[in-house]
Amino acid sequence: MPEVATEKMEGLPVSGSPQVWLELQYKTDVPFFLYMLSGANQESQPVFQFNLSEKWNKIYLNITGTLVTTQQREQRLFFRLSLPRTTTGDFSQNTGTVMIDNIRVVHF
Repeated sequence: MPEVATEKMEGLPVSGSPQVWLELQYKTDVPFFLYMLSGANQESQPVFQFNLSEKWNKIYLNITGTLVTTQQREQRLFFRLSLPRTTTGDFSQNTGTVMIDNIRVVHF
């Protein structure tokens, strides 16, 4: 299961104000998932599932709720993909490509 995480992001607001948004562009031929890894124990919180997209998509995700829930000022973005399976459990494809660009975390 391929996965990648960002460096630590420190000092993000955890009170709910200001709001915190994740902006990114993506293109993919397999579904993939975004989690937030929080605190020293790197506890995983699911954030979003990205669906197939043949064209580049820009998305804005409000991650304020995740930050308020975890109350951790250190976070990492964690992306994971798994190849899709058929109803019999076999892989429906042997390879997958996920492209991510222009990742920004903003708060205002």
